[in-house]
Amino acid sequence: MNIENMLAVIIAGILTGAVTGIVIGYFAVQLAFKQFTEQRASDRQLEWYEKTIRALGNFSRLTLEMEIAAKYRPLNAAWEKGAAELHQCLDEATQYADQESYWQLLKTVAKCQELKEKSDREGTIEKWPIVGVLFAALMKFSRPIREKLGFKEIEKK
Repeated sequence: MNIENMLAVIIAGILTGAVTGIVIGYFAVQLAFKQFTEQRASDRQLEWYEKTIRALGNFSRLTLEMEIAAKYRPLNAAWEKGAAELHQCLDEATQYADQESYWQLLKTVAKCQELKEKSDREGTIEKWPIVGVLFAALMKFSRPIREKLGFKEIEKK
């Protein structure tokens, strides 16, 4: 082999290596970015579920406290704050919730509002229907989180 052929082979090898490295690097960056965005979306969805479950639990406890305290009017502002947290979770549901969770939360918020309006007309809050609706929603919302974290489903005994 003469020197010109050896030089051509070396240059071809360098160019092939450089092009291959660039192509592989490009696809590696694309894959890493895709995995990063998927993980970030999953983390945000998990945070939303946790926030929604906390809001449902707080709202449920507040409803019970209102009945126990028998002071409906002073707690009305706190109850409205709890309802506002649920509405915020509902607003964010379009980004993070699956279809079933979205409809469950929408029905839960609507049912709580309906029961609140009924309670306002009657002058007393009916805690058990609201707590029942909230508890059912809590159980349904915990299911996807427990699956993602690898926990068993909570069963009624």
